[in-house]
Amino acid sequence: MCIKYISVFVCCQMTGVFKYPFKNSFTSIFWKMYICIFYFENSLSYTFVFRYFSGSSSARRNTKILDLGSGRGSHLWFLAREGFDAHGIDASESAVCAARNLLRSEHLTADILCGDFSELPFDSEYFDGIIDAASIQHNSIDAAKRILDEAYRVTKPGGFVFSMFLQSDRCLSASEFFTTRLEEEKLRLLFEKFKIRDIDVHHYTENSQDSAITFSLVTAQKGEK
Repeated sequence: MCIKYISVFVCCQMTGVFKYPFKNSFTSIFWKMYICIFYFENSLSYTFVFRYFSGSSSARRNTKILDLGSGRGSHLWFLAREGFDAHGIDASESAVCAARNLLRSEHLTADILCGDFSELPFDSEYFDGIIDAASIQHNSIDAAKRILDEAYRVTKPGGFVFSMFLQSDRCLSASEFFTTRLEEEKLRLLFEKFKIRDIDVHHYTENSQDSAITFSLVTAQKGEK
């Protein structure tokens, strides 16, 4: 167990997971292992959260963050454990049910809805931040534009959006999900209502480096009034 723990700790340091002030979610060896296992999607989002929203416990309680495409609830679990006002929406009823069960098992709370990303059931200027961990990309460009228009509507002035888009030719989940791949120029057009803070590129490999995957990571901000 000690050897496994050391390996996980080194992996977390190498990937930069310990750069930001994680609190409750780092109280167990399990969570350190969880971060590394799901690093390529989750920890990138977590880095975004703590770059822009780390603060006191009272500040976190008043910080509303939406997980757009919340799936089985890993981001919501993290956000709730860290004391944020966590919200999620997913098109899959089974995923929403699984997420609710996950949080209930940990005595955590989050507002989790089943719905359409292009018609978000939230008031305007409601969220401080939105996480899109590679969900919007599974739509046509026109549909992605409508979703981002909605994301813009529900984000508070000065709020942030983090979004991941597959850039490489690798067909992740191609048998199940349609995926739109966008280069930087098209991403800038897609986020034209926002002020883009960063467009970074994240590379990783699978199958002993036989497969190379590249994601574009967009951090955008809604302008102040």
